[in-house]
Amino acid sequence: MRFKHWVWVLPALRAGVKAVQCAAPPLNLPLRTISVAPGTFSHGIPISIGIPPQQLVLTPSLSLDTPFIPRYTDSCIYAADASRPANATRWNGRDGKIVCAGIYGGGFVPTLSTSFFDNGTNSPVSEAWFKRARFSDWHFMTDKFVFADYLEAYVQQNAALPEKRNLTTSFILPDEGATFGGLSSSVLSLTPGSRLLEALYSEGMVPSKSWSLSNDSLCLGCVDENAYTGEFQNFKLADRDKDGGLPCLLQAKVETLDYYSDGSSAGVALLDDAFVACIDPGVMSLVLPTDAYTKLPEVVGADVKAAFEWSATSAGLPKNSSSFLRFKLTGDLEVDVMLPRAGVEDVKDPSGQPLGIETGSWGAYGQGVPVLGKLFTASIVLRWDEVTQEYGAARRNPKASEKSDLEPLGCDSFLSLGKYVETTPSVGVILQSSSIREGRGA
Repeated sequence: MRFKHWVWVLPALRAGVKAVQCAAPPLNLPLRTISVAPGTFSHGIPISIGIPPQQLVLTPSLSLDTPFIPRYTDSCIYAADASRPANATRWNGRDGKIVCAGIYGGGFVPTLSTSFFDNGTNSPVSEAWFKRARFSDWHFMTDKFVFADYLEAYVQQNAALPEKRNLTTSFILPDEGATFGGLSSSVLSLTPGSRLLEALYSEGMVPSKSWSLSNDSLCLGCVDENAYTGEFQNFKLADRDKDGGLPCLLQAKVETLDYYSDGSSAGVALLDDAFVACIDPGVMSLVLPTDAYTKLPEVVGADVKAAFEWSATSAGLPKNSSSFLRFKLTGDLEVDVMLPRAGVEDVKDPSGQPLGIETGSWGAYGQGVPVLGKLFTASIVLRWDEVTQEYGAARRNPKASEKSDLEPLGCDSFLSLGKYVETTPSVGVILQSSSIREGRGA
């Protein structure tokens, strides 16, 4: 078999200003729904970890600096207000390991990996979430890691084979038999201090430590210009360690929150006062303030009931209901979120979790902490710019074309590709180079 081999070249200088070269070509990874255990489906970024590889699905999140990898164990599901694993009451008669796989996107068995290494420490100093949750039954571990779609996405976007396909990096692994401290998913860390992004960038596998996220894909070091409409609204990095503040990095003020029975009806206000909320795609549902939470059943005209003792869903709405919530953030960004409807069985995401309105007691930042989670972030494009140290949010483009228009983020120009020659798998030939694409703003 013969391969086409491309070479990297340096970009030209533009208008006398030196462009900041990206460390790699663009990498736009699809969010996919796959089965990691019999009868389960998980939605997120598939990865392979260990030798031989074990496949899991991670959820993009802003909670932890280190990826969180669950074990296959009956104790993986934790009820914050109980001393026993939640699967003892919620999933009676079901295999706890299968339930764990469905909710957490799989599980890892370290004894099956020949490249696994226990770092011998669980210092939570750099992990604020675990420090607050007082969750200590875990350790940092090191193992081989690769995005399951890395090679395919790389070749598709760059018509070239990558020089490097995997790396060794650190993860958080709960101890055998430990509960998971209230986390509702495996965590693909996208924080500014992400160990994974730092490792990928240091190895030249991603263009920068910046990223953008839509409901369809995670663009590392890039943004799809076709994925959003309007302008990005920027948010400064919040201090999640501030006394009396919210324990999250991305915070936004919600000026109004209105309920609409359909697109032609008048909105009904749910808020008495504006509120500040966390925004995090790693939290599965919405956590609303008390006024909105208590008014919703009345204005909806349906039974908004407690589900599994902590989550509320609009169980009385018909399946074809087009009702939605409209959030208006400071800065005039308006986001419409379809309201979960019908029975609990009809308001689950692909992993089987109820998608609704929670109190924050499980899978969020804590009881009563307002969060605009996955239901909200599925309607926007999020980004993090490492250069400006700002988050951004823009409305998702529902008519985005299948063809992506990837632009650099956190750097000025992608590594350009020169002409290719055919080579054998073990031989590469370096040719003359030319700069074929530059980003904006340099």
